[in-house]
Amino acid sequence: MAQPNWWILLVAAFIPLIVAHLWYGQLFKSLWLETAEITEERSNSGHLSKILGLSYLYSLSAAYIICMFAVHQTSIFQLFMGDPALSDTSSEIYKDYNNFMSSYGDRHRSFFHGIIHGFE
Repeated sequence: MAQPNWWILLVAAFIPLIVAHLWYGQLFKSLWLETAEITEERSNSGHLSKILGLSYLYSLSAAYIICMFAVHQTSIFQLFMGDPALSDTSSEIYKDYNNFMSSYGDRHRSFFHGIIHGFE
């Protein structure tokens, strides 16, 4: 199976935190506080490390799930996933899967194809 690039996922999980900081903390903070009817003191009263930690974990899980949907090679693996012959190196399924992945395993794995999925 095509393994996700864990370093990229760990970095990508920070993007929603950065966007939220810019959106709610810099650009529209006063408008957000006014609309939500929250005072400045109340907005600063939460446990920041807990909020950021959980937000990062949720963002990391979302990045992993999106990666599994966006990388087309995982769909090929899922076709044979329940078949015990996939782990048997002498089986036809194992050979067919590996031949297919060696021929087409790198298709649609580019930065620009990722941009297309980003705009979906």
